[in-house]
Amino acid sequence: MKKIMTQLLLSIHNIEKMMEGIQQYCAGKAEAVCRLESDKTDLRPGEQVISYREDELMTVKEAVAELRISRWKLDDMRDRGQLTTVYRGTRVRLIKAEVEAAKVWYSVAKGKI
Repeated sequence: MKKIMTQLLLSIHNIEKMMEGIQQYCAGKAEAVCRLESDKTDLRPGEQVISYREDELMTVKEAVAELRISRWKLDDMRDRGQLTTVYRGTRVRLIKAEVEAAKVWYSVAKGKI
């Protein structure tokens, strides 16, 4: 449970850092809005559930295509904690909102926006 909470907090931190960079770049331009929606789950007192719907996740292959980077670069980003890895059994998934934020961040860093 501690590992899952750490991953979740790191994911939130990464998205916030990327959004700060985008907002600084977009100051005076069109307002950037990012919203992450998740399932509403009824929880018992003291119970915590961290889950993502399948449409909130993407495969490693999809993320590589979306970011236009190599698989090795993506694995490096995962190892450094820049992208959160979600395991569904033996399948590896990435949080779509993080990948999209990373894409925008890379575009800003490369001066494409």
